Amino acid sequence: MKNFFEHSVVTKKSLGIVILGTLLVIGFFLRFANIEHIPAGLYPDEAMNGVDALRAIETGEFQWFYPNNNGREGLFINLQALAIMLFGATIPALKFFSALFGTLTILGVFLLAKELWHQRSVALFSAFLVTFSYWGINFSRIGFRAIMAPFLLSFSFWLFFRGLRTKKLRDFFLAGLVFGLGFHTYIAFRVAPLILILLAIGGYFSYKHFFALFWKPALVFVFAMTITVLPIALTFFEHTEYLSSRSASISIFSPEVNHGNLPLTFLKTLSLSVIKYTFVGDQNWRHNYPPYPLLDFISGTLFLCGFVFLIMRLFLLARRRFENDDRNRELLIALSSRGIRRYASPGILDRGRTAPRTPRDRHSPIRLPDRKYATPLFR
Repeated sequence: MKNFFEHSVVTKKSLGIVILGTLLVIGFFLRFANIEHIPAGLYPDEAMNGVDALRAIETGEFQWFYPNNNGREGLFINLQALAIMLFGATIPALKFFSALFGTLTILGVFLLAKELWHQRSVALFSAFLVTFSYWGINFSRIGFRAIMAPFLLSFSFWLFFRGLRTKKLRDFFLAGLVFGLGFHTYIAFRVAPLILILLAIGGYFSYKHFFALFWKPALVFVFAMTITVLPIALTFFEHTEYLSSRSASISIFSPEVNHGNLPLTFLKTLSLSVIKYTFVGDQNWRHNYPPYPLLDFISGTLFLCGFVFLIMRLFLLARRRFENDDRNRELLIALSSRGIRRYASPGILDRGRTAPRTPRDRHSPIRLPDRKYATPLFR
């Protein structure tokens, strides 16, 4: 009987590995197959990335931040330069790392979900949703650096929560390194530290003597994060104009964006960000298939139900904590899930337009793919 149960456990584990491997293969296929032609050509931002990557290869000057095109963090462009050196100046080379990071995000979400809920079925279902996510597939086929953010967030928080379970400083060190890399990816990542604040609050209410138990891991995390953040932080210190070069044209706090009416602009962008998931999606063909929302009907319904349940559960756990001193790790998970959910909508701080924008509100007009920007360089 003992051998039967051991064999059953091994079989379930093996089946889980097979399913996950299948999802990764399918995910990579959906993200890379015929990537040279779908979507057609290159967007202007992709072409600009390619120009900077070629220039970096020719001059040997790989930068932490590229000031052209309103400024872009350099990590993704440098990776694109690596792909060009390996595969040549082609369209698939410019998009290769997008497809790769999009595929690895499936693995990251699986690991994070398994660490949070300790159920392989929940983790596999989460990986399944990411595998066939229109957002994930679409942005994995475009050479934009934003696709790196969910990849790094999923892996950093997987390592973070694993560290809370194992109490190993190594996990917190690796989590800090990965989280710090996020500041090299996309401007919206600058609000990600707010999730850490929610984690600290959740940890305080979930664990007795939380700060006494985890001050060392916290220092290790911050130290590791500082290591990876330092290069771009020093770049911003030397060139302060880089820090606001892009946000000045998209942030709702910029006068040229809010036109002196910050509250109205905030309400507009907030409403657009709320409805884009289940009601009216991004109208920009580069980001979405308008006018449909980001999520299909079934996923959108489950999303709304889950979000409402999360809020209700959060209040219930908080009530139990204050009335009965009931400390539950679930409160930490609920707060962190809430924080990650809010990070998924950085568009509320960006310029509002006539439609919800993804991955955040873009200030550029709607454009269709145009090969003329990159034809001389990428074939």
